[in-house]
Amino acid sequence: MKKFHPVLIVAVILAAAFIICGPSPAADKKAPPPDYFPLQVGNWWSYKMVESGNEFMIKVTGKEKIGDVECFKVETVAANDKVMFTEYYSKPPGKVMVLRQIFNTANMTADYNPVRHFLNNPLKVGDTWTWKGKGMMDVETEETKKVEKVETVEVPAGKFSAAKVPSTEIKSGTETKKEYWYADHVGMVKSTTDTGSVKSTVVLVKYNVKGGK
Repeated sequence: MKKFHPVLIVAVILAAAFIICGPSPAADKKAPPPDYFPLQVGNWWSYKMVESGNEFMIKVTGKEKIGDVECFKVETVAANDKVMFTEYYSKPPGKVMVLRQIFNTANMTADYNPVRHFLNNPLKVGDTWTWKGKGMMDVETEETKKVEKVETVEVPAGKFSAAKVPSTEIKSGTETKKEYWYADHVGMVKSTTDTGSVKSTVVLVKYNVKGGK
């Protein structure tokens, strides 16, 4: 019967332990950086308006340049496949900006002046930002947003840990209060709008987001 050297036995045991317990390829994979507004081409989100039951989709359909800025083309599509709005977003470090909005059904186009600061990205509790300028129909608008907290939100698409972002918008002297909930690597999962006379809620029904976690 052959005898094995003690050092060789220990080496074999250590090698086996590494194979069994060692790091897997998944463990070596770094988590992607936070992204609360993922805009890869092909991403889409399906939403439902709670009060009316109407549904619509938001789709990232391509990339286009406005001046020298590369933008993501984002379409809002009604249930009958008719494009209602088209918006052009850019994502400089730490922000999401909107450069242009097209009201397709009315054949109207407006460039935000200055470029609209739509969202911080990533969202951090306590962050506040304000945008003041002109958009559609050259109407003067002032908008203030704040990341209030992170909370669990349950919608038809599932349960999400989401950053709550209240917004106050003053347009032509009329104030509108909105609240948005954004989940990391998902996007907007819920929103509410209160004009004082009309209140509405939008919830995420299903979505397709490439990459991410």
